[in-house]
Amino acid sequence: MAKCKLWLAALTLIVLAGCSKPDTVGLNLLPGDDAINVDFFDTLTLHTSYMLEDSVRSDAKLLYDLQLSNHNFMIGSYVDPIFGATSAELFTQLKPTATFTKDNRTYDSLFLNLAYISNYGDTSVDQTFEVYELTEAMYDTASYYTFSSLTYGDKVGEITFNVKNIRDSIPTSDSTKIAPRMRIRLSDVLGQKIFDEAGTYLNDVNNFKNQVKGFCIKPAASSTGSIITFDAKTTATSMVFYYSDPNTPGTDSLPFYIYSSDGSIARFSHFVHDYSAFDFNNPVADKAYIQTMGGIKTKIETPFIENLKSLGPIAINKAELIINIEPGTATSLLPANDELNLYAIDSAGDIQTMPDLTRSSTLFGGSLNNSQYRFNIAQYLQQILFEKRKNYGMFLRIRIPVAYQTPNRVVLVGGDPSLPLRMKLQITYTKLKP
Repeated sequence: MAKCKLWLAALTLIVLAGCSKPDTVGLNLLPGDDAINVDFFDTLTLHTSYMLEDSVRSDAKLLYDLQLSNHNFMIGSYVDPIFGATSAELFTQLKPTATFTKDNRTYDSLFLNLAYISNYGDTSVDQTFEVYELTEAMYDTASYYTFSSLTYGDKVGEITFNVKNIRDSIPTSDSTKIAPRMRIRLSDVLGQKIFDEAGTYLNDVNNFKNQVKGFCIKPAASSTGSIITFDAKTTATSMVFYYSDPNTPGTDSLPFYIYSSDGSIARFSHFVHDYSAFDFNNPVADKAYIQTMGGIKTKIETPFIENLKSLGPIAINKAELIINIEPGTATSLLPANDELNLYAIDSAGDIQTMPDLTRSSTLFGGSLNNSQYRFNIAQYLQQILFEKRKNYGMFLRIRIPVAYQTPNRVVLVGGDPSLPLRMKLQITYTKLKP
């Protein structure tokens, strides 16, 4: 997909010359143990701009390929007071877990269970989710993106609920409790079809996927409140087929899962953002924005970093990019991201791993602490000064696959020098002998 060139909100910091003796903490990040010749400044010019994310993969295949244990997905819709409306849908195949014969058995019912993890947004309102049967095939070898979609036909299930009612464990008829989940009754027409044709395709996974191509699970068009995170990997997330057998008491069941350890079940997330309330054409210059789910990223540039060469030969002991959350924009209902990620940009505009991250993920930083994110980028800047790297800037964003498994967003303080919480780069360096 062509790279989105939406450049919006450029902010320039005025270079304020200033030096003072640094704190010596962290001076071992790069060679330079002669503290007598150490200097410090935090007034380097920064340019920031925000733009739409490029193509972001959102499929389970990526999770399988990376051998990740987290297979969370999201469904729902909410209206953000800053970014506007966002919705999340799931497209998924299913896999029968056992062979089945309908001889002397009677169909009873069909349910879809989704194991609850968390929610993001307003929990005080009722929401409605809908389930549609796909008419277009999915492929477990294909790559799908946050904008990908498939055609579907009739609605086969619907539920109106309040998220507060699914966050606690659920009592069953035998007084035991099961993990929190959403339970959607599916169409008996679909259930009876699966039962009647069990001998034709239910005992072969590929035949089943050809006949029941999968589901789209989405919020109803008028339903907003929160985006809910579910767990695909647990067996609690399943479609369950209930039937009665004269040879056994009660009702028997056959589960169908949307996760398979061999990666044979296709699944991806589809996200929609309505930015009509977020004016890209008239941006606020003193803020930066990060939004998951294929939303918004921020570019940070240091156009005058090479002016440091005028200081003569130097070694950068420590270079810490400090980014603060805009006060009042992260709330208990809409918390900020636990972690942000910083990437170098190459000549093609693509992301590259920062050399400081390669050296030490612990020292590199990026975790949220006291409403602030910090990154140590000494090696990155040193490579630019020694002309081992071109200065194309950096992208601040959410790493994949977290970007399509979490709903968070964050508003950051920009680099306006008049702001006490401004974004800044604190550099500690040692002057070297020529």
